Amino acid sequence: MKKLLAVLLALVLALSCTLAMAESTDTAATTDTTATPAFPGLTIESSYDVNREALANLLTQMGLDEGLVKIIDAVAAIADEAGEKLVIANDGVQAEVLLKDNTLVNVLALFDQTDLTLGSNLIPNYALKISFEEIGEMLLSKVQEQNDILNSLDVPAIQEALTNYINDYINTCTAAIIPGEVQQGDFVMDGVSYNIMMPMKVDLPTIVDATNELIYNVSNDETIQTALVQLALMGVEVNFEGVEDGYTIVDPAYLPAVNVEVYMNMNEKGEQSDPTQVNVTVVPAGETAPATTVITKVNGNNVTVDCEFISGKDKANVIYAMDRDPQDPFGVNCRVDAYVNDFYLGFAAVTASNDQAITFDAYAYVQDTEKAIAEEHGSITLNGEITLGVADGATVLTLADLTGESGENALSGVVMDLLFNGLGNVVSTASNLMPDEVGLISSVVNNLYTSLMGGESEAAQPAADADAQPAADADAQPAADADAQPAA
Repeated sequence: MKKLLAVLLALVLALSCTLAMAESTDTAATTDTTATPAFPGLTIESSYDVNREALANLLTQMGLDEGLVKIIDAVAAIADEAGEKLVIANDGVQAEVLLKDNTLVNVLALFDQTDLTLGSNLIPNYALKISFEEIGEMLLSKVQEQNDILNSLDVPAIQEALTNYINDYINTCTAAIIPGEVQQGDFVMDGVSYNIMMPMKVDLPTIVDATNELIYNVSNDETIQTALVQLALMGVEVNFEGVEDGYTIVDPAYLPAVNVEVYMNMNEKGEQSDPTQVNVTVVPAGETAPATTVITKVNGNNVTVDCEFISGKDKANVIYAMDRDPQDPFGVNCRVDAYVNDFYLGFAAVTASNDQAITFDAYAYVQDTEKAIAEEHGSITLNGEITLGVADGATVLTLADLTGESGENALSGVVMDLLFNGLGNVVSTASNLMPDEVGLISSVVNNLYTSLMGGESEAAQPAADADAQPAADADAQPAADADAQPAA
């Protein structure tokens, strides 16, 4: 209940601000014809594409059982037809999970000048109404309680102690980065020329010693420890007990050598120009070859980071690349490719904007750098209208109904509504839309439940076959072939 109230309070704070802005806009509109127009709303939509053929091949190569592959394929088929929609408007927030463009699950937060009403088709026969006055009283009580605790803290003393410790730490770590002699010449790497190279070494033992000292000082400072106890009373749990003198986060004997080389181009006036490259090598203690190499390149709106890790016969390589569109404030194209020996995993994201919307696309790659195994495509548009509402005849509960003697009965009714009506309706809707896939998953869940309960599953199997198979043959198969094949 407390977690629910915390979420509601956070939501109401945002909604209250929206209402206040709406009120001021309405008032201004009667006196000023140039008043800012009302918030048009916001709609965020997304959908998925799953390369089911590639996924099935990958799972088969991994040695998974054919039956398990079919189950995962059924889940993938459902995901391939799924989507989400979030609408933020002046009179509420509406979130939906969609299946074949039909609402599967929805959650509503509707509000007017006095109340916030929460509802969902997962609990179709109930709604929760909270007045802003009640929420304001709870907020004031909580704020007053926290203010009393904060007022008991010696903030200047805490700030001074932390500032001194952190400043000492920063100064020590900065001094541990030792620059070498700047070299001028023609340095060519990957076809790019640079005329300046600045070598540096990182004194890790000094940084480790400084870190040990910082931890020791902070964890044993009485002023800071007292503050942590008081913060715990506010619900901020900080487990930072004092450490003994001589504590170390790592044995200095195992510290590697870290070398840095910065490459850049500089003209006669000392003005730097793109590109810039930073090479970092980490050589383990007692060895001569680097175990880790990080190469960062910056060229205008393009950034790449190439990390290589070697441990014995194992090798991993992670490459991050990002391009920004200087003409589009939301135009970003980034990608991460990770190779671990013979295994490959990649992620990519692209965002862009125009006069109507901000679009975003995400891609996941497994063992194939070109063809994504799963995709997400979405948009954010400046328009939004609440189209759903609390069901007619639903019992509207208040906070008072959920407390006291009647609270347990009310909560019991909500739970029963969720189990027997909400979830049942969701499964029924999904079964009608994708009978073959939902039937297979339901059969597996039913068999698993029966097995856990110690019963026989044969009794449930014919019902699943009788209900799901004909509908699957008539309705689902053509749609699956038409939708899934191009992605494959």
